[in-house]
Amino acid sequence: KVCMENIPKAFLKYVRVINEENLIPEKYRKLIKKSFGDRYGWALQQFLKVEQILRSSTEINFLLDADTFLIQSRCWIDKEGRQALFPSWEFNSQYYSLLSGFGLSTISPDFTFVTHHMLIKKDLLLESLEFIKVYSVTDLIEKVISNTEESHSPFCVEYELYGQYLYNHKKDMFFMTKWSNINVSRTDILGKSKSEIEKEYAKYGSISVHSYL
Repeated sequence: KVCMENIPKAFLKYVRVINEENLIPEKYRKLIKKSFGDRYGWALQQFLKVEQILRSSTEINFLLDADTFLIQSRCWIDKEGRQALFPSWEFNSQYYSLLSGFGLSTISPDFTFVTHHMLIKKDLLLESLEFIKVYSVTDLIEKVISNTEESHSPFCVEYELYGQYLYNHKKDMFFMTKWSNINVSRTDILGKSKSEIEKEYAKYGSISVHSYL
């Protein structure tokens, strides 16, 4: 309801707002809350992304965090049908401890893929989940919780689960290209038009306006 109230009416015909309660059963939302406490929202949004793609009727889906703006046109799929992967500089040892235990990554990966947006092919996401013997988002929730070492332990099961699976197990399904993202404060773009933001950050592929900045 709050989300609907904050979307300009002119855009509502282009936007579909889905209640998160309709995607993740209450039993599992309570389980996430119990396991991750004040990280509940951060944990839940990852599972919501996975579930929405699993429910999607389209082969190709695009994840874009709400605080990230795409600045430039990019090549997402090349003539050979390979998708773009953008290497990032995120490194949280707990992410890769979990993923290496699943056989998806090494403890110290060559590249990371926490890029705040990603093209995801549904069939490859399904493959990555089946690789770790997960067949639904509720399976994934249970597997993550049962394999995290401590309460509130960080994990990344949307961008990194998919990205590391492609990088380590599907070499012919992607090409690497420059991420070109910059973090900016909300005050840096406050009151500026879309064209003004694009002009100011024209040399970047995207900008992320994280709440902690």
